[in-house]
Amino acid sequence: MELASRLKPFQVRGSTRVSNVLSLTGLIISGMVVILFVADLAAAFPFQRASVAADVGFILAGLLVAYLSWSINPRARA
Repeated sequence: MELASRLKPFQVRGSTRVSNVLSLTGLIISGMVVILFVADLAAAFPFQRASVAADVGFILAGLLVAYLSWSINPRARA
């Protein structure tokens, strides 16, 4: 038996539903993080603009996680 045929990805029944739920959860949570820190930058609420660098860093991190969640979503590729 050829090695490449033995190394096929293991497909679990129903795993696309689990990956869809997890990717959408990551998308929702990252969107909430982005909204929270954009609000802090714009209106100094809820953290009274303690650190602009932290706000920008969290916004960028939230956008990155949102992009990764969207790109891995099986329904987004269809």
